[in-house]
Amino acid sequence: MGENGAVSADLAGVTDSKGYFTSSAVWRFIPGLSAAAVVVSALWGRVALYADGSNYLYWIVRRRSFYWSSYEHLMSRSEAQVITQAPVRLALAAHFYPLPWLVTLFGVGLFVIPNALWMVAIYRLRESRRFWFFSALYALTLCTQFYAVSESLVTYSLVALVASLVLDGQAPTPRRAWGVALMSLALIASYEITLVLAPLLGALVMTWWWRSGERRRSPALLVPVGTTLASLFAATVLAFLTVRSHAESASPSNALSLTFLSRGGHIVIVATCVALALGASLYLSGRRRLVVVGAAALSEVVLFDPNHWPIPAVAYYGRVYVGLAIGLALALAAPAFFAHRLPRDTPVTKYVVSFLIVVLSVSFVANAEGFGSWNRSLQRIVTTHRGVLPFFSGLGRSVHQFYRYGWFWTTPEQSLLDQTARHQAVVNNPSPSQNFEITPGTPSSYLSPRYFRGA
Repeated sequence: MGENGAVSADLAGVTDSKGYFTSSAVWRFIPGLSAAAVVVSALWGRVALYADGSNYLYWIVRRRSFYWSSYEHLMSRSEAQVITQAPVRLALAAHFYPLPWLVTLFGVGLFVIPNALWMVAIYRLRESRRFWFFSALYALTLCTQFYAVSESLVTYSLVALVASLVLDGQAPTPRRAWGVALMSLALIASYEITLVLAPLLGALVMTWWWRSGERRRSPALLVPVGTTLASLFAATVLAFLTVRSHAESASPSNALSLTFLSRGGHIVIVATCVALALGASLYLSGRRRLVVVGAAALSEVVLFDPNHWPIPAVAYYGRVYVGLAIGLALALAAPAFFAHRLPRDTPVTKYVVSFLIVVLSVSFVANAEGFGSWNRSLQRIVTTHRGVLPFFSGLGRSVHQFYRYGWFWTTPEQSLLDQTARHQAVVNNPSPSQNFEITPGTPSSYLSPRYFRGA
């Protein structure tokens, strides 16, 4: 069946003869509602301050410029970091200094922008049978979305948007090709996982261009396509050099480690099984397709137990694995997209993906609320004590809460970003028995509010 026929068939399941929405259309609001819940809970819980997020924001405010961590060789994430830090940087350029608003603006860059790009990619396909497949890919990112310094979220959302433009069955036009080219330029230095995703997108774009027929010889199409391929090649080379030299959490062996599994990584595996099952189902029909999707549904039984929901730190190990799964799912589904092998939708598909999205969204919201509670307790401490406060002086009501949401090397910066008066800070306890890494007396141990001039 051709693309027009597929779209017409889908439209028949979206509206009735009088133009009213049917239940199928209502189900398609689920990814959007999930994204809204993620964004609202992230901003309300000040999730932007989690882990390295507070460290990044501290240095952005102190330097009045973009900040790149020193360990990221060759600036392999610099473009994604510019996107995530841009709202704060623009506010500072406009001499807008209130710290609570800067925290919110940092959350806009880290959560609003990637989720918005994902929703554009998904809802471009709302009248296509590919809708639930891309929704399943979005569910993959919910496994790791709590981690604040989220260059990977920008990368995956840009990849999804490019894929939705290329795989929607429409012939390339110069305008569309330039859109793909601009997004590919942003992927050059976005994340190390482009080592896998950039070549995949390059192959999709090449096929997309070749299928345009005689128009592929037009300079108006050749120039943006050539720009796209050059950008993706540069992204691949940069990612390779970074991974070869040094890349924290970039190795698949780290993502598949026992540590990853012990810290909730099986949730990522469940989501991956669903995405791959949906991709495989594009080649199947009848009972075989139901068996594959049914197996994906059974894998979600794991999610019934809230104790299996991922703790926030799982993103530290799983974000690269999520990228590998997205790439594998796209590679598996792409041939069927190009060949227009689009089987009929089954109710099982939307139920499986919707359940996955809802449960992982609830997990995210719960973690966001937990971190918000931890952040408020930290704020109460730094506003009711004077001078330097030892690290374990009542931070949180239990050690478990600290180990879930607190980070030894970033809580000092977080305490400063939460301050409401001068000369308040939390520092690391120098006792060797605590096994803290920061040495007392260094600039990173004792932070001063004087850095926040005008705040």
